[in-house]
Amino acid sequence: MFPSAFWVRAEMNKLNHNAFSGHAYPELVEKSNGKVISEMRATLFRSVFQRSNEQFEESVGQPLHDGINVLLYVKISFSPIYVRTRSGNGLPDVRFARANLLDNYVG
Repeated sequence: MFPSAFWVRAEMNKLNHNAFSGHAYPELVEKSNGKVISEMRATLFRSVFQRSNEQFEESVGQPLHDGINVLLYVKISFSPIYVRTRSGNGLPDVRFARANLLDNYVG
């Protein structure tokens, strides 16, 4: 685990919400010219996902979903097999998502 948390801006390529456990395992990607150049997976535990989704829907007017750009505060842990992120405070920055959605509708 890295000693501090980081802001990560990425496209939530696939949310991967497990309805049974309530956890979500989003695939976060960075694209250049439509091609994925970087990918990582995150873990949002049930309470964090519920709180995040409620706040997101309240602020942006839609739930978290595939294909949106998000700004997340995460803690990163590393193993030789994979890199995993855990939400630092669990909440996407809704101001970033709102601005990004408006850009897509206006532009």
